[in-house]
Amino acid sequence: MPQPINPYCIPGLPSQHNVIAHVAKALGVTIEELMGRDRKGDALIGRQVAQYILRHHYNMSFPAIAKIFRVNHATVYSNCRKVRYDIEFARTYHPKQDSRVYKVVKIVGEI
Repeated sequence: MPQPINPYCIPGLPSQHNVIAHVAKALGVTIEELMGRDRKGDALIGRQVAQYILRHHYNMSFPAIAKIFRVNHATVYSNCRKVRYDIEFARTYHPKQDSRVYKVVKIVGEI
């Protein structure tokens, strides 16, 4: 029996590298929360990290990522920039384990 199609699976990527599912699992949120519009908590962090990973590790364009998340490409650009700054900050300063920066760097490091 064929597997049901995951609407958040990214075409062209092996299933074990499904970024959205990986980030959701790493933060303990559901895929629906990650793909939603909530602007606080781990769902927001996960959304930003997933967009950064798709952009910088899989070379997807901002408009392509925006289409997946149903947002404007400028939002994706802004989110990627925030994550990049978090990573640069973590290289200079050692963030606390409960901080946003620590979560971001931990997830990006797993990919």
